Amino acid sequence: MLKRALEDKIATLNRVVSWTDIIADLNALTETEIEQDGKRFIVRSAPRPAASLGIRATGVALPPTVRPAIAIDQIKLGKCSATPAAWRKLSLPIKRFTKSTGQTRLRRTH
Repeated sequence: MLKRALEDKIATLNRVVSWTDIIADLNALTETEIEQDGKRFIVRSAPRPAASLGIRATGVALPPTVRPAIAIDQIKLGKCSATPAAWRKLSLPIKRFTKSTGQTRLRRTH
């Protein structure tokens, strides 16, 4: 379903690219952390053509090619807006797993 939606968005750009090429190009994206003069940076590779087209079709923006690295202790964590009660509403009450004909099935109980 997502694959089809992406293919439709690419078609609106009047382009054609194979799913295999998109996946291969996305897998080729890399990030490397470097340190120079006591400063740390993250350097991202340039996306290949199929990945670039797929990313553009989804409207997602890649991070800058070079950006400062942020240390874990510099990250400020805010409070989560989801309360435990809200999380319980989102979770599915699954009682048991059964194995049948080589496939795992989940049984949802109400």
